[in-house]
Amino acid sequence: MDISTARSFKFPQFISNRNLFHSSIVLVFIFWLIEGLLHIFVFDEADHGHAVFEAFFPHDANELWMRIIITVLLLFIGFVAEASVRFIKITNSVNKEILENSTNAYLAISANWIVEYINPEAEQLFDLTRSKDRGKLLSDILPDLASAFYKPLNVAMNEQKASCVSGFTSQNNKWLKVHIYPASTGITVSVQDISPEKHYQDLMQRNKAIIDNSLDGLISINRRGIVQTYSKSAEGIFGYKCEEVIGNNVSMLMPDNYARHHDGYISHYLRTGDAKLVGIGPYEVQARHKDGTLFDMDLAVNEAIVNDEIIFIANVRDISRRKGLQRKLEYLSNYDSLTGLPNRSFIMDSLKQFIKAATRNNNRLAVMFLDLDNFKKVNDSYGHNVGDKLLELVAGILQASLREADMVARLGGDEFVIVLEDIKHADDAMIVASKIQHEFSKQISIDEHKIMPATSIGIALFPDDGLSHLELLKHADTAMYEAKKSRSDHIQMFSDISRRSGNTSADIN
Repeated sequence: MDISTARSFKFPQFISNRNLFHSSIVLVFIFWLIEGLLHIFVFDEADHGHAVFEAFFPHDANELWMRIIITVLLLFIGFVAEASVRFIKITNSVNKEILENSTNAYLAISANWIVEYINPEAEQLFDLTRSKDRGKLLSDILPDLASAFYKPLNVAMNEQKASCVSGFTSQNNKWLKVHIYPASTGITVSVQDISPEKHYQDLMQRNKAIIDNSLDGLISINRRGIVQTYSKSAEGIFGYKCEEVIGNNVSMLMPDNYARHHDGYISHYLRTGDAKLVGIGPYEVQARHKDGTLFDMDLAVNEAIVNDEIIFIANVRDISRRKGLQRKLEYLSNYDSLTGLPNRSFIMDSLKQFIKAATRNNNRLAVMFLDLDNFKKVNDSYGHNVGDKLLELVAGILQASLREADMVARLGGDEFVIVLEDIKHADDAMIVASKIQHEFSKQISIDEHKIMPATSIGIALFPDDGLSHLELLKHADTAMYEAKKSRSDHIQMFSDISRRSGNTSADIN
C-alpha cells in the first residue's frame, strides 16, 4: 500500500488552501484582464476603458464564443482538479485509518531507508515510539529486521518487485511474515506476527513425528465410520497407504463378520451410550491386511470431541508375532517337538476328559501302553539321528492305525500311549493292537539301514481295570512289561494278568 502518494501531491501556494472551483473563476477573470492589458500595451489602444471592456465583452461573435469556450474549459479543469484533490484526500484519510487500526504492523520507508511512517501495531510489535523513532534509519531502530530480510527489502527498493517472506528475528524473538511493496518514494512493509501459528505448526509436527514413530498405529474416524486420520505406523500394520484409507469406511480394515456390523454398532452406541468397546479395551481382535490375510491385533477405542464433533480414536497394535509365539509355547507345552504327538502333560489332561465322557455316557475305553523293543539297539548301532527318524515313522504308523476320535501320545523315549474311545468289547482293543503289531512286523528302511521295529503293547480297560487316569496308565504299563516277557505274543491285557496272578504293576509316576 503506497501511503506516500498524497504526501507528494502539491499545488501552487496561491490556491493550495482555496476551493479549486472558485480559484478557476479567479483564473478566468485574470485571463480576461490580461487580454485587456495586452490590448492596451501591446496593441496600443488609446481608450483603455474600452480595451478592458472589449476583453470581457467582445463585439465579434467568434471571439465571444472563443472566450466562452475557454471560460468553460477553465471552469471544468478547476472542477476536475478540485474533485481529484478531494478524492486523494478521502483515499489518504481512509488508507491512514485502515493502517492505524490494522492488526498488521506497517512501516513506510523512503528511498534512503528513512522510516517515515509507523502505525500503532508496529509500535507495539517492535517496541517503538513514533515521535522518537520516525525519521531514523531502518537499520538503527530495527537492525534485526533489516538484517534478516536484507535481500527482499533491497529487491523491492531497487527493482520495484513485491515479495512475501517469513523468518525469525532474535530482536523480539518472534516469527514474522513480511510483505514488501514498492512505493513511489520507497517501499511499504507489512509485518505479521506468526509466532503462535509457527509454534502450533511445530507442536503438530512434533506430535506427528511421535505418533508416526510409535509402535502403535493411530486411526480416527467420525460418527459415520469414515477414516479422518491414519498414522504412518498404521500403514505398516495394515499395508495400506494413508491416501488409500482416508475418506473410506474403517470397515475396510476388518474381517467380513466385523465389517457388516460396525456401522450399526456406532449408531447403537451414539443412540444408547451402550459401550461394548469404547473406553473399555484393549481387546484382542482380528484385522484384515491389504493382501487379504487376517492377523491378530490389540484394539483400544476412545471417544473425543473436536470442534463440537464426536470422533473415535483407535489405538491398534499388531500382536500376530506375540500370538504366534504364544501358540508355539502352548504347542511345545502340549506336544512332542520331534513327533508332533501330544506329550505326557497333554495326554494326562485329555485322559481325564475321556474318563468323564465315558462315565457320563456309560461307555468303555481302552488305554494302551506301547514300547519299542529294539530302540536302544538302533540308537547304539546307527546313531541318534536314525533313532529320531524311527520315532517319527512310529508316530505316523500309530496315527494311521487309529480312528479320528482316538488319541496317541509320546510319553518320552520310546514309550507311547494310545486311548481308544467308546469301545464295546475288550476284543475291539485287541483288534487295534494286532493291527499295530502287524504294521511293526514290516521292515523299515532308514538311511539305507533295514530295521524291524518290534513293539510290546499293554492294555487296560475303563472301568474294568481302573477308574482314574493314573490307575489305567499304571495297569497298562504293567501289562506292557508282561508282554515284553512273552516270547509268542507281545500284546497283553491287564485283566488277564489279574486273573492269573493278581496286580503287580510298576509305578510310572
